[in-house]
Parts: sequence; structure tokens; C-alpha cells
Amino acid sequence: MTLTREHGIWAVAAAVLIAFAVWVARNTEWIDEEVRDPPPPALQRDPELRLKQVLTKLGAKVSAPLNLAELPPPGATLLLSSWNWNLFKEREAALQRWVEAGGALVVPHFGYARDGFGWVPITATRYANPPARGASASGADADTKTDDEESDENDDQSDDDSDDVSEVRPPARPRFGRAPSQPHCPGVNEPAEVTPAFAFARGYKTCMYLGSALQTRIAPTWALDGPHGHVIVRVPVGRGSVTASGVSLPFDNDDLLEHDNALIAAAVLRVRPGSEIWIVRDEARPPLLAFLWENGAPAVLLGCAALAFA
Repeated sequence: MTLTREHGIWAVAAAVLIAFAVWVARNTEWIDEEVRDPPPPALQRDPELRLKQVLTKLGAKVSAPLNLAELPPPGATLLLSSWNWNLFKEREAALQRWVEAGGALVVPHFGYARDGFGWVPITATRYANPPARGASASGADADTKTDDEESDENDDQSDDDSDDVSEVRPPARPRFGRAPSQPHCPGVNEPAEVTPAFAFARGYKTCMYLGSALQTRIAPTWALDGPHGHVIVRVPVGRGSVTASGVSLPFDNDDLLEHDNALIAAAVLRVRPGSEIWIVRDEARPPLLAFLWENGAPAVLLGCAALAFA
């Protein structure tokens, strides 16, 4: 058999392929990676479904109206997550009267939804960056900036700031074969000067994202504090109360059953057997045709008859 130039080229190509296969085998590590199953359709449609289920299991009566067209009965608790609840001017005064008459209002993102809450004796100061270690509990020494100034700042933060009740830096991309690191958060605690939500004052293991520092103009009746002051605080207003949060509350389907988040939800909403809790997440409206039929069925029928005989 005569070796030709073509045979030499094929031999070199085969050697290169074998060398590449050996390199891949030596430098590749096969690992098992746990992939979460997608949530059921019911959880996808309702981000607060698990919260409603937990509240119901604890004996509360839960309602989730489409909007705030009607207020809950006196003595109920209203978790107001809607950003557009005060589209109608008269709602602010109506909500204030409801609270003063004995209603319990919970505002999850008080630092971002201050419109309509000028009557609440709580002030919120948005953090541009997590405050320095040792800042006062009142948040007065917190580093704050306007929204325009914030837009000019970089979002880079040192690793020392990642263990705070703050905007936690995403964990670094893991190397092959290593599990991704989890952010460390110190949790929150009930301060000594307030009445605890349960039998005794305690700390709660949780990981929240700081948006605002909260200060009160009157003594709070209950609060949860992070390293730099109030992150959740409750104040009396008339015969009722307002509970405001400067953090993103971990009450959605993905976070509720993590750490002590369910306990925090029970404390914030003051869940008791027989208590009535309303959850208003949006300012939605029924479909147009259903709305027209419900509010003007005779006119719709007359219009259809007129079109039929035209």
C-alpha cells in the first residue's frame, strides 16, 4: 500500500480529533443540576395564592376584590398592594375615614407609594446606597439621594454591603461543580419598646430588599428593625392603625414559605381565627361586555332589538 499526501492529511486530522476528545474528557466535569419545576397554572395566575391559602388555614376570612371601589367592613385588615388605588380623588379621604374608624391598613411599599398617605404619621427616605455600618436606628444619618442623582450613580456595591437588609448583590456565577452562593441577610427583630406580635419578642430569619428607611412622628405600637432602623412599622391612626413597610415584603408564592416569611406575614397582618383580611393588588375592572350587561342590561337589549328590526 502506497502512502499518499491525502493519507497523511487524514492521519493528521484524526490525531487532532483524538487530541481534542482527550482534552474535552479531561477538562469537562459532568454534574447533576437541580431544576425547579414550573409552578402550577394557578400559582402563575395569582402571585399571592399561597398567602391566601396560609391565611385561610390560620382561620382568617380572605377576600381579593379587583379594586378598591369598596372598602372592607370596620375592623378588617386591608393589604393594599395596588399602585393605582387613588386614581379617584375621593378615595384618599374615604380610606382615611375607614382607618380612623377602626380599620387596619397595611402598605407594602410605603416608600414608593406615598401619594395619598400624607395623613399617615410615617415618613420614608429612600436609600441611594445602603447606609454605613453603625448608622442611627432612626435613619437620620442614612445616605439619601434624589431620583435624578440615583440615575447618575453606579449600582456597584462592596461585598461588605451584601449582608444587610438591603438590595443584595446577585451571587457570583458559580464554577463548574459548585453550588451558587446565597446572599446572607441578618434578618429583622422586634425592638424592645413595642408589644411583640406573639408571646415574646423575637427575631425573624428573612432576606428582604431595602427600599426606604422609615421614621414615625409618634410612638409605634409594633415594628421590625434591621441593622439601621425600622423596616416595617405600625402606628395608631384614630381607632385603627397603619402598618407600613419600607422593604419588598416576601409574601409572594416563591418567597412566602422560605425562612420565617410566613411568620412575618402573620405578624404584619395580625392573623387571628375569624379575622377578615382584604387583599387589593391592582385596580382592575371587569371586561367591558360584562360591565355593560351588569350595569345596563335593558339598554343593551333595546339596542340589540333596534338593530334587529332596522
